[in-house]
Amino acid sequence: MLPQVPESTERLRLAASRGEIGRRDLLQSLLPKDRAVPYIDSLRCRGERCQLCRQSCAFEAVAVDRGVLSIDRPACRSCGLCIAACPRGAIVHPEFPPHRLRATLAELLPAQGNAAEPKLVAMICHSARYSSHEEKGLLPHPPGVLLLEMPCLSMASPWLMLRAFGLGAQGLALICDSRGCPLRIDPERWRGTVRFVQALLSQWGIQPERVGLLGEGDPGEELPRFQRAVAVLAPISLPRSVAPALPEYDLSLAALIEDTSQRLGAIAAGTISAGAVPFGKVRLHGADCTGCGLCAGECPTGALGLVSAGPEAYRLSFSHRCCTSCGLCAQVCPEGCLEVERMLELDRLGSPPQIIWEGGLVSCQMCGAPIAPRAMVEKIRARVAATGGNTSQLETCPDCKMGVRPKSVGSRAGG
Repeated sequence: MLPQVPESTERLRLAASRGEIGRRDLLQSLLPKDRAVPYIDSLRCRGERCQLCRQSCAFEAVAVDRGVLSIDRPACRSCGLCIAACPRGAIVHPEFPPHRLRATLAELLPAQGNAAEPKLVAMICHSARYSSHEEKGLLPHPPGVLLLEMPCLSMASPWLMLRAFGLGAQGLALICDSRGCPLRIDPERWRGTVRFVQALLSQWGIQPERVGLLGEGDPGEELPRFQRAVAVLAPISLPRSVAPALPEYDLSLAALIEDTSQRLGAIAAGTISAGAVPFGKVRLHGADCTGCGLCAGECPTGALGLVSAGPEAYRLSFSHRCCTSCGLCAQVCPEGCLEVERMLELDRLGSPPQIIWEGGLVSCQMCGAPIAPRAMVEKIRARVAATGGNTSQLETCPDCKMGVRPKSVGSRAGG
């Protein structure tokens, strides 16, 4: 089901200008204009338990009220950083929802026969589109190039880039404003994404130069030059993909990478660590872990999870395909025994969750109710004993300590 767009997702703004402008431009800049801003789908959002979008926002435009996150429309600049940071796809730009972007990219699918020119997608930020051709109002581009305008290149996610190739693009250009970002966002945000996609293409045997970052000069000249450079490369041929289990607008990045690997007939192996890799690998020092489960409780994507291993034991599992390397698990680990490394292991994307820790549970010696992981109890026992404290009650539940025995649980003595 597509998310329901809120009634109001716009804010009034005054157009900002840089450098010298004419009288007409000055008058135009004083007229307030509407700008669409992203919104948060509450059905997908984990609220204040995650807040990765809030940490990524350069304008403090993500608000928290009673555990619920929302976009502060007056403060938002529609850059899309929060969209790229959200691991659950809970933030949507009303002008660029995933299903509409997919429909736009589908225009690249060639009709019968071969196109005269290689089909390219040019993702261009709003300011770059008008910077060199303000009189005409748009950037001229050669045939075979689909211009995909967005508020900021921060919205150019790996999913969107790979989807362009999957739908028939032979090249992908990201065009930024040569005068600098008007929102003053660090360009490394999208350059790191470009390096990751280039490394992934190389792993598949596809030339990384098919992805280009333009904007050093006039885009009207750079774009045809980039198209000519792509034209000399052997064309990419991708067979039709098998219909995914989920709707395409809900297809995860991991599923998209797997699907592309299968279509290319490429061996799903190798490790990628270049650029802003949107995956991570958890390393756990098992000897120090107490099995408290705080890491699994804080994981916003379900990459870490607690799995029952019988009535008196449980396990901690890790799914590489779900991990975004946000690092929240390492931040809350009380023992400091968990690390997250930003990397993508292609051969593990399709693997089932890996058991990274297993331990037993301590049950109450009086009523048999589970108390805590044994590793945790033993660590507490050692610390209490080191101070000369009493450890005799560590394996007694709070109810039994207070003389209140749960009616639903019988004592081990049968009483």
